[in-house]
Amino acid sequence: QTRKFLNEQKLDDAIKQIDKSIESYKNSLRNNPADKETKFNLAYAQQLKKMLENKKNQNQKNQDQNQQDKNKQDQKH
Repeated sequence: QTRKFLNEQKLDDAIKQIDKSIESYKNSLRNNPADKETKFNLAYAQQLKKMLENKKNQNQKNQDQNQQDKNKQDQKH
């Protein structure tokens, strides 16, 4: 239980850090719209954020399913 919480917290922290990076890249592009490296980094950060959000959602679905399974087991006893 604690381990799952810590993993969720790590995902949340990573997503928050990526959000900060995304904002920085956007600000940088406002100042220099032609910067290809920053465009690449922004796209990469956005992809990474999506990946982590999908992982977080999948973890939540798994937790919900595990809880439902546990509830069913408890009802049988």
